[in-house]
Amino acid sequence: MTNIVRNGAQSRNDGFQSIAILTFEWMPKPNLIIIHGYAETGYIFKHLIEPLSQKYKVWIPELPGFGITKAPVAHSMEAYSKWLAEFMEGNDIEKAHVAGHSLGGYIAARFAVLYPLQIDK
Repeated sequence: MTNIVRNGAQSRNDGFQSIAILTFEWMPKPNLIIIHGYAETGYIFKHLIEPLSQKYKVWIPELPGFGITKAPVAHSMEAYSKWLAEFMEGNDIEKAHVAGHSLGGYIAARFAVLYPLQIDK
């Protein structure tokens, strides 16, 4: 699995494309996953990465079928929640704060119901 770094952001070429600030600090930061809305990409959150990375390790995944990702999963909150759980597992994220905009907010809420042990606080 190869990591590609561009302009301080990280993307993985294992089928999950995401933006994450690379952090090097003594104490690990809690994970924060931000999910974009319908017909958008994670790029809309680019201005949030730097300020949020002061406190969190920020992950902004592209939903399947949006941006540069592969064909979409079934369009249901359960399917997107499962995809998010797989994204977390694939990136070794045990727990995270999860937030979203528009469709991303619905996905975050459903994910919290279906996968409560993966939600940080």
